[in-house]
Amino acid sequence: MVKTLVTGANRGIGYQTALQLSLAGNEVIISARTENSLADALDSLKNDGADASKLDGVVINLNDSISIEDAGKYIAKNHADLTNLINNAGIAGDMEKAPLDTSVEELKATIEVNVYGTFQVIKAMLPVIEKTMVKLLTLVPETNRLFGITQQPIEFQKSP
Repeated sequence: MVKTLVTGANRGIGYQTALQLSLAGNEVIISARTENSLADALDSLKNDGADASKLDGVVINLNDSISIEDAGKYIAKNHADLTNLINNAGIAGDMEKAPLDTSVEELKATIEVNVYGTFQVIKAMLPVIEKTMVKLLTLVPETNRLFGITQQPIEFQKSP
């Protein structure tokens, strides 16, 4: 059985990813930054046809190391058979600005969340990742935009 954790699944691409995975019969664990947004997203997924018996949720705030560590423990305890981790959570920043119009403070905030926060999520999930060989997918469009990597193809290689 496919079991996927989708971070930042309370709206946008993350929500649609979680919904489509659920509609395809997969087990899905979603994350959101707060309990309220998580509860709202779970309700919306159920209303949109997701199977409630195959849904779960966990709060993950990429600005909060304790939240991330707690989520890792929760997943290890309740979803040790996780097969996929989709790191979708992040902040977009001001999409109207050209990359060089972004302030250093905005860049730091974006990197803090999108890079360090995502890194912490992966580290927190290591007990499960190492046990089940979880497949990882990390989406970081804002980080790519800031460095001018917008429409470039990316080649993936298997590490030795």
